[in-house]
Amino acid sequence: MKKLYMLALLLFASFALVACGGDNTEETQLQEAYNSLMIYDTQLGQIRGSFNVPLEGRHGVEVSWEIPEDSQPYLELGDVFEPTEEGDLREQRVVVTRPEAEEDHEDIMLIATLTFGDLTMTKEFDGRVMAEVPRDIFESFEDLYTQASIGDDVIVKGVVVARVGSGYFVTDGTHVLSVFRGGSHNIGDELEIAGEYARWNTLYQISGPDNVEVLSTGNEVNLEPTPLTFDELYDEEAFDVTDPRVHGALYEMEGIVVRGDLAGSGYTNYYLQDVEDGSRFFLFTHYSRTEAIGHIGDYEDEYIRITVRLYAKHARDGFMMFFDEANVEIEVLELDEEALLDADIFGLEDQTYMTNEDFVLPSEGQRGSVITNWSSSDTSVINDDGEIVALPSGYAEITFTGDIAFGEHEKTVEITVLVVGTDTISVDDALNTADGEYAHVEGVITGFNYHAPGFFIQDADGTGIYVRVFAGEEWMLDELEVGNKITIFGEIDRYYSHGNNQKQISGMKLLTSNDEGDHELNIETDMSFEDIINGYVAFDEETDPLTQPGGITNSVIYTVEGSFTIDLIDFGDANFDVGLDMNIIFDLDNLEWFEIDPDTISEGDVVTSITFITERIHFGNYRVVVIDIEFE
Repeated sequence: MKKLYMLALLLFASFALVACGGDNTEETQLQEAYNSLMIYDTQLGQIRGSFNVPLEGRHGVEVSWEIPEDSQPYLELGDVFEPTEEGDLREQRVVVTRPEAEEDHEDIMLIATLTFGDLTMTKEFDGRVMAEVPRDIFESFEDLYTQASIGDDVIVKGVVVARVGSGYFVTDGTHVLSVFRGGSHNIGDELEIAGEYARWNTLYQISGPDNVEVLSTGNEVNLEPTPLTFDELYDEEAFDVTDPRVHGALYEMEGIVVRGDLAGSGYTNYYLQDVEDGSRFFLFTHYSRTEAIGHIGDYEDEYIRITVRLYAKHARDGFMMFFDEANVEIEVLELDEEALLDADIFGLEDQTYMTNEDFVLPSEGQRGSVITNWSSSDTSVINDDGEIVALPSGYAEITFTGDIAFGEHEKTVEITVLVVGTDTISVDDALNTADGEYAHVEGVITGFNYHAPGFFIQDADGTGIYVRVFAGEEWMLDELEVGNKITIFGEIDRYYSHGNNQKQISGMKLLTSNDEGDHELNIETDMSFEDIINGYVAFDEETDPLTQPGGITNSVIYTVEGSFTIDLIDFGDANFDVGLDMNIIFDLDNLEWFEIDPDTISEGDVVTSITFITERIHFGNYRVVVIDIEFE
């Protein structure tokens, strides 16, 4: 079953209150359920295959569906699916029959009836069923891999063997193929899948299927896992990750479960790390189902044997693996003393240490090794005991070398400590610092971000930069307040996916001071939405210097007045059209930071004034962090 992920575009909606009675709370809850009800699992404007619709909405509101007579040649209500996991929805299948290839596309309508006690509302969804296109039919995945080209429209058959993200993997009995999206299907379902043959990183897949038909259910699939070592995984000749046949297959691997950011992605994830070489690992991809990620977290720092499937090799994150079942067999293994020692060394040397005061040098490793005889590479800054002798003006990178032992095994370990000095720079100077370099920045906190946890700081002239907060740093969100002037040391980089150009202080960071004051914020009031959008400069890493600040409107606070209607609420976000071919999006949950009740905001509300911080471009729209909002 799908969870309430609202993935489709709402093209048209209307409602009529057809029952009276009930108190205002019930009416409000029904209205909220109406506002949030969407058809997901397909793009309504381009329907190419059968899809599911929800039978329940927000606050437990019941939803039933009707297909008008003139839409019935193309749509038919099918099976009802009961939830199989906590958090799933009841759903109903809408079976789609597409016009023939030589016929025209057909406009259709679906009508939802929402019922809550004695109250009822109806909501209409318009869409279009696309005519068929000619397709090549492939009897085996081997034929697909050797004969089809990326972008071809194809038909394949397979049995579902695993679910991952919003899709699944199917097998033809020999090889395994990814299907990106395509409805809710259970392991053992035999499917006929029509869609585009596509590739994501190294993963070959059927992308966004136009049509999926269930041919049979309850099929048994017995694919045996292949033992795979990290030596083999990282050997390009032994394991050719460009071969589509290696994806989705079962592999039995051993390693240590590590929580952190081994890939340098800026995000905290779970990894399986090689016990012999800490630079080799794979990521338990976030596309894994929720219970799988929670399950692997129970084995953090354990040396395990686990059966996983290869998802892809990502350009940034490296090898990505997943396992589908919460009850997958995981065997905890014992490490010998030397392996335990090596694991402790990896753990210590993989970290970044920062300080601007006396530093407590570790005396033991995570698995029980003993560390002695630390030696500083520059005792004029910090001595062998970790005591600060003299702070530098900028920062000093100090190497500490120590003896580490476990049982009869002895080795050396080196850690790097960044000693942060006394000088700071402005936010404007930080924006002009090259990506990958460290900066010690002073600024006033202007707002917090719930969507991608972090906060914004500004100079006296209003220039802003974002400070990204990761696991282990969440305390900053609780202890810092808007108006505090702080100094913070960290790595400068940028978020540039989807055309963004947001400079930020990211990675490991150190808060070096906080005056706990309530400084006045510099809020720009002379910019229109058109000025703000036009002032955003997209990042092109091939042509732009790494020091490009990211546009005059990045991470800045604005107040804009006008008359803007909330025209859509989905994904927990509120969107409104500012008439510039771009919607403004803000996270409803983020409003609680500023004591604004998100439940008071509905579609159709008219915004007359909004104060916000510009965050980033989000799938063609402008995401902002609202810190004040007024309605008509």
